[in-house]
Amino acid sequence: MPRTCVNDRLVAIGMLRGGMTYTDVARRFGVTRLSVALWRRRYQQNNGNVRDLPRQGRPRVTNPQQDRFIKVQHLRNRFHPATVK
Repeated sequence: MPRTCVNDRLVAIGMLRGGMTYTDVARRFGVTRLSVALWRRRYQQNNGNVRDLPRQGRPRVTNPQQDRFIKVQHLRNRFHPATVK
């Protein structure tokens, strides 16, 4: 599911401050009411900042040079299976 941009989140906060309900705002942006509530809580706790926080991800196993090698090998041998016995 694509993330909502910061500008849309700020517009949603403005709609809430203007008197719209969480349900109406959620329908307008195609998200859940919980998402709208989290945006508002983040806005209040972070002095007007509604940006996403950095997220942890799975650690990389290969480096860019290895990625290029894998890509070139695949392009050279398109019809070979990933493992050859």
